[in-house]
Amino acid sequence: MNQRKTLYLAASVGAIMAWLLFILACLGWPAWSPDSSKVLFPYVDSGSSTAGIAMYDRATGTVVPIFDYYSHGQVDLIPFAQWTRDGRQTIVTLEMNKKGPIQVLLLPQDGKGPVRHFLIETEQLSLPPYPQVENALFLGSSNIARLDLKTGEVKTKDLTEGDGIHLLPAGEFIWYAAYDIERAGRGGKGTQFGELKPADLSLKPLFEFWDGDQEKLGITDFSVASLSAEPGGSRLAGSARAGNGPVILLFGHAGLERVLRPELPDKRCALGRPEWSGDRRSLYAPVLCPAKEDDESEYSVAAIPLNAGSRKVELTPVFQLPVGVDKDFASSLYVSLSPDKHTLATATGSLESKHIGRADRALYLIDLQDPNHKVTKHLIPQGPGPAGKE
Repeated sequence: MNQRKTLYLAASVGAIMAWLLFILACLGWPAWSPDSSKVLFPYVDSGSSTAGIAMYDRATGTVVPIFDYYSHGQVDLIPFAQWTRDGRQTIVTLEMNKKGPIQVLLLPQDGKGPVRHFLIETEQLSLPPYPQVENALFLGSSNIARLDLKTGEVKTKDLTEGDGIHLLPAGEFIWYAAYDIERAGRGGKGTQFGELKPADLSLKPLFEFWDGDQEKLGITDFSVASLSAEPGGSRLAGSARAGNGPVILLFGHAGLERVLRPELPDKRCALGRPEWSGDRRSLYAPVLCPAKEDDESEYSVAAIPLNAGSRKVELTPVFQLPVGVDKDFASSLYVSLSPDKHTLATATGSLESKHIGRADRALYLIDLQDPNHKVTKHLIPQGPGPAGKE
């Protein structure tokens, strides 16, 4: 009989709060296994001073921790997780003290074999999902890093301009967005978009998007962290604001193609990072809208058609937050489509109590095959902390 092994790390009492402050800017991407049978998502359990990565198993309906972070020394730990392409291992990336090196753990899914540990000399770990091509994992941050998941070989490449780089997976195609570029004689800052070549980490520029370009279109609050790549690499979609309302920006290989203005219940609504639908005719996007009370907001998932003749949006309510609409908070919300295209996942397991009660900190699944888009909730792990904790 196989027993699941849970990995624990020790940290400080203050580190849980430090991580929470970061996680408010990033709730964590729910990562589907390649066969759509399991979901990984981050969580915090302040009652037992633990945090980590949980796994939901659709076959059994259970949620179990696979990586636990227990607080008792001064370390600042930020974990993210996703699957290897074959679904046999979990990749956990950790940023210690926000100054590097980045740590990568490979956890075997069957509970057999060793946990493998790699160090990457880089800083400012960017947000998931991280591209994988063949046996390599690619990380963007203050530089570009490629980790061979079989041999452990690490190759890095420094940036020639910009403060950092964000990488976006699109199958075998890897988008990059090198941000906060400054050049002599040009006002403001810019972002260069293009293709990362996996073999030698070279960059093939495609277009640039500068502050001035956004100002001409009245665009504000755009971040590369809100971008999602269409499978195959043809387009990018990201959220922003324009004319005091939320918008979706669509980019192709030549630059900005369209600005979508979805019809939402209120101009004060704020969009998170969009996800491409299975047929690529629409986008799914997390959205926060004002609730009846001023100090509350409604979290829903919007289905936004890409048809230029339609602005009608279908909303699936997920839960209510005891705080008003915060566009910065909304921009960090994630949804993730299962590989079989039947289910959307979003997770709130990392939120602290001022944003959401313990009973609502969970993984939420939206059944796209159900006419009413039924939402089911799966709570964060409820077990005790590591041995020795009272």
